[in-house]
Amino acid sequence: MRNITTVHFILPFLGSNSTLIFGEPATIPGVGPGRNSYVHIADKFGQYTRASWPEKVSSTAEMQTRNRTEEHTLRKWLKKLPLRDRFGGILKKPTFPASGFFRIIHADNRWRLLTPEGHEFFSVGVDVVSPDVGVTYVADREFMFSGLPRKRQYLAQHFGSRNAALTFDFYEANLQRKFGWDYLAAWRHTAIARLKAWGFNTIGNWSDPQLIAEAAVPYVLPIDIWGEYAQIPGDSGSRSNMPDVFDPKFAAAADARIAEVASKHKIDPFLIGYFVDNELAWGLGSSNDPHVRYALALDTLRLTAESPAKEAFLQALAAKYHSIEAFDLAWDIHVSSWDILHEDSLSLADSTLIRSAVTADLSEFTNQYANAYFRIVASAIRRHDPHHLYLGSRFQARTPEAVEACARYCDVVSFNVYNREISGEEWTRFHKLDKPAIIGEFQFGTADRGLFWPGLYNVASEDQRGPAYAHYLWSAFANPDIVGCHWFQYVDEPLTGRTLDGENGHVGFISVADVPYRGFVAAVREANLSLLSALK
Repeated sequence: MRNITTVHFILPFLGSNSTLIFGEPATIPGVGPGRNSYVHIADKFGQYTRASWPEKVSSTAEMQTRNRTEEHTLRKWLKKLPLRDRFGGILKKPTFPASGFFRIIHADNRWRLLTPEGHEFFSVGVDVVSPDVGVTYVADREFMFSGLPRKRQYLAQHFGSRNAALTFDFYEANLQRKFGWDYLAAWRHTAIARLKAWGFNTIGNWSDPQLIAEAAVPYVLPIDIWGEYAQIPGDSGSRSNMPDVFDPKFAAAADARIAEVASKHKIDPFLIGYFVDNELAWGLGSSNDPHVRYALALDTLRLTAESPAKEAFLQALAAKYHSIEAFDLAWDIHVSSWDILHEDSLSLADSTLIRSAVTADLSEFTNQYANAYFRIVASAIRRHDPHHLYLGSRFQARTPEAVEACARYCDVVSFNVYNREISGEEWTRFHKLDKPAIIGEFQFGTADRGLFWPGLYNVASEDQRGPAYAHYLWSAFANPDIVGCHWFQYVDEPLTGRTLDGENGHVGFISVADVPYRGFVAAVREANLSLLSALK
């Protein structure tokens, strides 16, 4: 017991009038610690070997039998879909003028997303609908896997390399087992049928380009900006670097990347719009810790004279205070010249961060930065593709300054919100900005389907995922500013961790063996179709 530091109880729907009573904690003896705990933890399908659950498969024949049963269900469900226009818009009055592309309007006290034909469309989508999501590292831990193919054997093509280390893609290997050599074409056909049958009308972020090209289904696209521009290192509570938007090279990089993507999609009426970047490290506006709340500004002050962002910050301070004496009186940091501020890295003490003048100036710089970022990106999008929507940068960590700037320049403000529902004072404040919003990511997972992590918001058991999905979806629809919700993601993450960051969550609609979680899928379908029928 001495090595246990945390015990996590999954009770997300516990009422305030409930009582929990715990007895004396104890451990159950099991496999000893170390390497032996992980020997052959994954079977040849990439499934957990130490437990069973309804969707677990034991053979390729079983996978194929389950597939035939699912095909019958999909054909039945596809026949029962409501009448819609070719973009998925609901064929109900009133209709609005056709524009040829997706657009946003405000009518009858709520924001509405319209199809190119002028019918209302609430975007219900799934992120990462892609076959290449099952890649996990096997280098130096081959002992964890039972049944990896040998070189030049059947399925050996699914070995690969990331960061110079050997990997294996269990999901694609299972698709080949299930469908044969032309498994990617079969996978695309099945994925399109599933999304439509399950009541989804949007292919979400980071999805397979070939699937998008074949599907004739509305979709969104990510654009990641990269280049040789300066950056603001994340040292003060922000978790990653931020681009230095005051470096002219950033605007050039944004223009080049947006031009590249837009050139391939700007005349496609099925494209809803673009997300640019993802979950940038703005700081946390809800935090009482100024190191976290104003992380972006504080990280900028730590830089030296070579930083365009720091130069912009100090220019703003000089314009406000005029003299170094007035500035030092407000900040009380005992600095004798602007030149010293330019040259030296500046870290603020806690006693300085409680001064209202200091926090006001940090907030003003955050506002200046956010306006520059969204103005640069919005200008590039409208220059290269005036037809499609700019959907923001998918806020996770966020500050009021960043959200307000996004609302100023974007067509739709996007949020990744992992919570039980869409509610709270933040949405009351957002309503005052008079802009629509879209949820770019949400999910509900459990730890009872052979994976170690239940995702960023969990429920107690698999049968609670469907009701949790429905509750979240309807809470979003009840908000007059929200025009869509996208689930993260289509398939579970690998048992032994994805190569990006090791995540291994049960967050998908289907397992690594491409088996749908039937109860969850049925509940999601019912929620989606009920919501879409409520549009009027």
